[in-house]
Amino acid sequence: MHKRFQKYRTHGEWFDLEGPIQAFIKENLELDRKYEFGFVIEDFAGNEQILRLRKRHKLSLKALAEKLNIVSPSLKEIQDREKTGSLTIKKLENVAEVLGYKFENRFVPKAKTGET
Repeated sequence: MHKRFQKYRTHGEWFDLEGPIQAFIKENLELDRKYEFGFVIEDFAGNEQILRLRKRHKLSLKALAEKLNIVSPSLKEIQDREKTGSLTIKKLENVAEVLGYKFENRFVPKAKTGET
């Protein structure tokens, strides 16, 4: 991307938001992982990704539980444990696999004081 939009670079990693860049963003927005599930930034707050994915795929608690070979109350417990942050990564990977996703666990730097 840096080579493609070199003439719009102002300095470092910063570019003028010109027509070709705007067009590229518009054409590729659906490929941006941040918007992969139709979420906006606020939607990433909290730990309810399983619930969001279940709703996105229009799966009832029972339907997803069946895909996981567990009973509905067990899936409800998994969702509740995810919400409180006490769910294992292994369980998250299992749910992701069943839904056709890859679970990614990563560290993201916090914004420095004074930055927006």
